[in-house]
Formats: sequence, structure tokens, C-alpha cells
Amino acid sequence: MEWWYRIHPQVHETWHGRWKPGQVEPLRTLRDHELVLFTQGVCEVEMEGRKWPCPAGTALVVPPGVLHTTRGVDGVAYRYCVHFDWVWSRRAQSGRSWWVYWPAEPKQKTLHEAPTFLLGQSFYGSFDPGHSPVVTLVQTLCHRWNSDSTSDRHSCRALMLEALVRLFAPADQASPGRHEGDELAFGVRTLLHGIQVRHDSIIETLGGLGYSYEHLCRAFTRKFGISPSRYLMNQRMERAKQMLREPGKKIAAIANELGYEAGYFIRLFRKYAGITPGEYARHEHYLAK
Repeated sequence: MEWWYRIHPQVHETWHGRWKPGQVEPLRTLRDHELVLFTQGVCEVEMEGRKWPCPAGTALVVPPGVLHTTRGVDGVAYRYCVHFDWVWSRRAQSGRSWWVYWPAEPKQKTLHEAPTFLLGQSFYGSFDPGHSPVVTLVQTLCHRWNSDSTSDRHSCRALMLEALVRLFAPADQASPGRHEGDELAFGVRTLLHGIQVRHDSIIETLGGLGYSYEHLCRAFTRKFGISPSRYLMNQRMERAKQMLREPGKKIAAIANELGYEAGYFIRLFRKYAGITPGEYARHEHYLAK
């Protein structure tokens, strides 16, 4: 199972503010993890000798136990920071500092290391600072975390989960239990509902989806258990039932309206409903009296 299905973030602290060009943060080490969102200007984060460029639209997670610093590079920068654990832990304590400044070092036992399923993962990515919903998510998270409402604070876990998934989970991953052909199958069904029964060809109509008819049939049958042509026929038979309930409606007229020759329509309907159209109509009219 991928990491984004296994995390359950626990927020510890939030803060945000401006960072001037040339401003340098003293070296520090975290006890937990810190999501940093850069929404304006340009900064640079240095961790263990490696420099990470952080212009507006950059997001990264600083892990615990790593000596690091941030410096302003160009323009007035703005960043949002959220201290968190990837999964809920009883070890979290309110009122404590989640970092220490050099030369002090946090004790190893106070570090909230990432779970083993996150080992080897890189959490350095980008977003559109002007349009991405991540910015609103983190802004809302910071506001709720600093409110006096317990329910607001509890909701921060969901906001943090969504922010992490939007930032770092691959965009092309399918949802669990959902086959990659599901959307295609639903697209086929939508087009089938729009077919004009007397004139439109199924093959021509579905050709607009850009796949071969055989491929579309496989996707549709996998999802719904019947072929597109059988689905359309069943749909027409249900429509026939509605028309047969109407007083004075002739079977030949119904067949013609549905795009069938009368004899063929009678055979199809009997196979579908178990009785002929005439028997069905008499039964429904009797019940309606």
C-alpha cells in the first residue's frame, strides 16, 4: 500500500511570516517534521551541506534530527510552516518547543522519526502559489490550529492529510479499488444515454472517445457486466414497458419509435421480459383498473 493511504498526520504547531532578502535563520534541529510552504519571494534551505532552492511555489518537509538553516535570497519571502508527525502518536506534547538551536542538540529519544514505510521518500515539490488549493488548505489549517475551538483543532488533521497528498502524491495514481478503465466505462454509459434510437450508430457515437470499439466494450463490460449494445437494448426494452402502459399505444408504433422492425421487437421483448408486448400491455392495463 502506498504511503498516502497509510499516513494519519498529527499537527503540533504552526507559524507563518515574512522573510527579508539576506535574512538568515540560525542553525537549528527539529524534533518532529516541518512542512514549509513558500508562497512569495525566493529562499534557500540548507540541510546537511545540500542547498535546496525555494522560490515561491516550493514545498518541502524538513525531517527531525537534521541541522539546517533558511536564508532569504530575492524579494520579500513569505512562508507557512506546520510541525507534525506523519502518524498519530501518544508522544506528542503541547507547550514544548519542537526545535533546538545549535550548538544544542535534541536527545535522540525525543526525535519523532518517520515511520518505516516512508524511508527513501523525497518530499520536495512545487505548486502554483496563485491557484493551488494547497495554499488555502494550509492557511485554513494555521487559522484553525490557533483558534480556541477543540473541533477546529481536530479538523486540522484532515486538512494536513489533504495538503500532503496534493503536494507529494503522484497525480496519476488511481484510487484504491477503482480500475483505471472506470472513467472510460462511465463515459461510454453517458454517450449511450444520448443516442437517438432510430439514427445513431453505437460504433460511430463511441468513436468520439478516441478508443477502438473493442477496447471500449472491454472497459464497459468489466465495469457493468454487460456489453454496450446489450445495455442499450435493455434501456430500450425498459422504455418499451413505459410506452406499453399507455392506453391505445400500438405495438408496431412502439417498435418503430425504438428503431426496430415489429416482428424483431416482439422477439426481443419476449426474450427480455418473458412475455410478449401484447401480454405485458394487457397485464398492466388490468392492474391499472
